[in-house]
Amino acid sequence: PKLSETERAYILSGREAAQPGEPVSWWQTLRSPTCYSLLIARLLTDPLPYFFTFWLPEYLKSSRGFTLAMIGALGWIPFLAADVGGPGGGALSDWLVRRGLTPLQARRRAMLLAACVMPLSAIAVRTDSTGVSLALIALLLAAHSCWITNLLAASSEMVPRSRVATVVGLAGMGGSIGGVISNLLTGRVIASYGYVPVFTSLAFFHLTAFGFLAFILQRQQAGPAGRS
Repeated sequence: PKLSETERAYILSGREAAQPGEPVSWWQTLRSPTCYSLLIARLLTDPLPYFFTFWLPEYLKSSRGFTLAMIGALGWIPFLAADVGGPGGGALSDWLVRRGLTPLQARRRAMLLAACVMPLSAIAVRTDSTGVSLALIALLLAAHSCWITNLLAASSEMVPRSRVATVVGLAGMGGSIGGVISNLLTGRVIASYGYVPVFTSLAFFHLTAFGFLAFILQRQQAGPAGRS
């Protein structure tokens, strides 16, 4: 109700006219480079929030000596940071658009910034300071929220409107698969080697995903044949 006519006209002007055409199956969509690159990106990066959601209390207890009361008092801080990182990531990309970048370029820069934060995971598990470790974990979750916010926005800009829902759904499936597999592996790794290998692995997943996405985008821009 509060949307002004000027803003409504601006939003509608950016929409494609609906064009009739042959329906595209989800299997055909999945085979497109854009779709499977987004699926792989989610598969690689969604394990980070899965890990901290399920394992952070145990990590704070077993590796940092937290009592149950201390976990209740301080364990929420990283998740509050995640809540800030999502809107913050959106605001960052919007600011970049106002500075002259295209929306997709802005999303990519915000995602790259978030990915470059992730190597701090290797420090979070190795530092002797519990406060520094908790602060770095909070920063990691905030950076991931920035990443996923811009990845979802970029998804709608990388594919035709008629496929956006299917592509986002399939990519989300990839994230869920990554979360399930990573949690199964995490338990085994922690039981055998502790938390250091897990935190160290998380340091590089986002950068790997960003590199893969950038490669697919470059191929698409190199020629129409690469477009999905």
